[in-house]
Parts: sequence; structure tokens; C-alpha cells
Amino acid sequence: MSTKSRNEFVHFVSPLEKVRFLRSFGPMGRLPFEELAVVAQNLSERAFRSGEMVMPKGAEVERAIIILEGRVRLGEDRYFSAGQSVCFMPMMARLPMPADLVAETDVAAMVMRRDVLLDVYEDRFPIFLNTVRAIAGGVLRLRKQIADGQVLKGGASMENIDGPIGVVERVMTMRKNGVFQAAPLEALLRMARNLVEVRPTKGTTMWRRDDPSGHILIVAKGSLRCELADGRVFHARNGYPTGNLESLAREPRWYQAVVEEEPCVLLKSHTEEFLDVMEDNFDLASDFLAAMARNLMRSLEDVDVEALLQKATMAEETFIPETIAPKP
Repeated sequence: MSTKSRNEFVHFVSPLEKVRFLRSFGPMGRLPFEELAVVAQNLSERAFRSGEMVMPKGAEVERAIIILEGRVRLGEDRYFSAGQSVCFMPMMARLPMPADLVAETDVAAMVMRRDVLLDVYEDRFPIFLNTVRAIAGGVLRLRKQIADGQVLKGGASMENIDGPIGVVERVMTMRKNGVFQAAPLEALLRMARNLVEVRPTKGTTMWRRDDPSGHILIVAKGSLRCELADGRVFHARNGYPTGNLESLAREPRWYQAVVEEEPCVLLKSHTEEFLDVMEDNFDLASDFLAAMARNLMRSLEDVDVEALLQKATMAEETFIPETIAPKP
């Protein structure tokens, strides 16, 4: 690495090198080569001097950084070095920078700009889906640590609706969910019409552990008792989208779901139909991705990670747990 000016280094990264580094980047690692190459050609190169402020606390996160050489410090005691990424999750979540990011040494990095990445996602929807599945998988790994007896609820309840739940009621309920507040009416109508109302009796098993996923059950009324293999139980009620994480991540069911209260009304949604709607409405897809990223960071609260700085660091590395940046 040679000096070009006070703030810039000459560091050429070949297209194949960029692809190689992307292979180790969780949200992109499983993409086929041709899709990785598309992402790689949209990365820019940047270098930072030792001691330089890479991104200040509170700043809008408009870029993620994949480190090629050197080391950066997030806050007081979290470090990232070659092969690791930083800022991707806050960038996708549309959250401000939780702490100062400073170059500890001279650093060479690849920069992934949010606006450029969103253009890639819109043009290449499979790349977008890969990121959604990676984030859903990260949330799922954390959710599997759920405490015994916990009750999960959704953003809006339908408990007060009597009789069949019509399209209008479904759309109005979705509007109360932050993810769908700005969604086009046409997209909401399409999603609402795709929902299938199910009224199972008490004791009905909706699925068993290790069953294939691929659909969710929104609990409109009643409750589902969800039992894990080790005996822990959680309860899904009041609009909670049961089965969404494994369905998005393409993983099997990890608990047995049984109806425990009557009357029970469930709205069944096939994941592929939902993803088709997002492909045709990218603004909605972008909002959904941001919500998933925020969900990942919030989910870290369930594993006793208290500081926002720690949450941001762990979320960054949830995809590759073995490379969580350690404290010195």
C-alpha cells in the first residue's frame, strides 16, 4: 500500500479479490458467482489514515465497509480487522451510527453504498432475497434462545373482529403495522386476498418440529402453544406471524405449534406469494428489509446484550459468529 496523499492510498483490488472478500460476508456469501460479481463491480475502494474518523456517532449510515487491511475501532473497545464488515446492519436498518468508528491503523477497505446496493437489489431481486434470508436466519438463531413461557404478539390485534375477516379488515390491520403503513393500496389488497382464513379447534397441531416451512400463520384470534425440543414453551397471540422466520430463511420448523385457545382464527400466508408482491413493489421490499434488520438488532436484547454498541457489533457478525469482534 503506497501513499498518494494525506487521506488516500493507492490500493488496487481486482474483481476476483472483491468476489473473494464478498464470499466471507454473511449476507452475500451464498450467492452464485455471477451475482457476487454484480455486487463486486458496484463496490468502491477507500482508505483511511490511522486515527481518522471513519464515521461519527449519530451519523446517518449510508455505507458499509468491508476491511481489506488494517483495523478499525467501534466505540471504546470493539475492533474489526481484515475480512470483517462493519455498518451493514445499521445501514440496512436505517439507524444512526451507535458510536464513533475510528481507524486504529492505516486501513484499506471496500465501500458498499446504501443507494447503490438498493439499486442492485431492485435490478437483481435474487440478491435482495439472499440478504433477507440471511437476516431472517440471524434473527432465527437468536429467537431459538427464547425464554420459557414468553408470549409473542404482533403489531396489530384482530381480536375484536366478529365473523369472517374480510379483505377490508385485513388491509386496515396491515396499515397499523409500521412496515406496511406506506405500502401501495394495490400491494396491500394483493396480500390481503392471498391470505387464507383457518379456524382450527383446540388441540389441533398446525405443524411439528422438522416439518418443512414455507407459510406463516398470523394469529388473528386465540393462541398457539409452541413447544421446542427441550421442553421450553412460548405462546403466539394477537397478530403474531407464527413461522415467519424459518419460512423466510428456508429452514424447517423448530417447534411444534398447537392450538391452545378457542375460538382460534388464523390467517395463512404462503411466503413465496408474499415475496412475489415485494418483487413487484420494491419500496415495500426496501421497507421490509429495514424492518428485518431492526428486528435483528432488537432481538439481541433477548440474549442479554444491553449496550447499543454491543448490539450493533453482534448484529454485524451474527451471520459469522466465530468472527465476532472481541474486546481486547
